[in-house]
Amino acid sequence: MASEPPFATTSGLSVEGTPSELEIWYPRIVSELTLCWNHSGIDTYLHKLIMDERHGRRGFPEEIMEELLFLAGVRWHLYPRDPNVPDVDWIMCARRWP
Repeated sequence: MASEPPFATTSGLSVEGTPSELEIWYPRIVSELTLCWNHSGIDTYLHKLIMDERHGRRGFPEEIMEELLFLAGVRWHLYPRDPNVPDVDWIMCARRWP
């Protein structure tokens, strides 16, 4: 993680006004998730975040990945999953989170 978090505003994803790690360190991702949460592109966006296919990348820190998997699990618990998004192993993990 960077030494200083970028500016982040609370988007409603956190509890009691305390920003989540995702909100603190990746406000652009939180903004995108908020904008596309109820739209068809959310499953593809979550898939790209969790299954980054760009080689040579370190990926997200564990606490960020846990939050992304939790959000994916909540999404798929509340709404049907887009059948066009590949059904990969991490989806089963995300479905257990909520």
